[in-house]
Formats: sequence, structure tokens, C-alpha cells
Amino acid sequence: MSDSNPPEFPRAPLDPNATDEDQQLAAETLPILAKVHSQVAQGLLQMEDGIAVLDLVKSVFDGALYAHDRARTQDWPKLESQLESIAADAIMSLILLRRRHVSR
Repeated sequence: MSDSNPPEFPRAPLDPNATDEDQQLAAETLPILAKVHSQVAQGLLQMEDGIAVLDLVKSVFDGALYAHDRARTQDWPKLESQLESIAADAIMSLILLRRRHVSR
């Protein structure tokens, strides 16, 4: 299996009561979550102990400003990438916050 040919995500819902809309949403969401997960994993590996939650939160809001500009100019490829980065930064912020909260 190569990077250009990623594995197919399961189409069966985890919830037996899930609707077709739920299945469609899962099919659309899982590839996005896979990209964000990859960015989070890479970011956490590269992260230094001195990284402040404040720096990551600032990155989320700065990214949102750039995303807003890209949406206004209809720069869709860069907007998609920017939104994925914002999601990854937000998740890393939550992970750091929880790690620091637990360690106290």
C-alpha cells in the first residue's frame, strides 16, 4: 500500500441506528480527520517541552484570520489547508492543556 493509494475507510456505521446521512458524513469526515491526525502526531513529535498553550492558541486565532482572508478571495486549496492546520493546532492545544492539568 502506498501513500497515493490510502486504505478505504469502513462504510459501516458504528451505530446500528445510524442513518444514510450519518454514513455519508462519516465517509466525508474520516479522510479529513486522517489528515488532521497526521498533522497532530507530527506536531506532537516535534514539539518542545517549552511550547506554551498560549502560543498554540494564538496560532489557532492567527490561522483563523488567514482562513477568513482566503475565504474572501476564494482561494479554496489554501483555505482547506489552513483549516486543517487550525484544527491540528486546536487539538494540540487541548492535548497540551490536558497533559499539564493532569501533571499538577
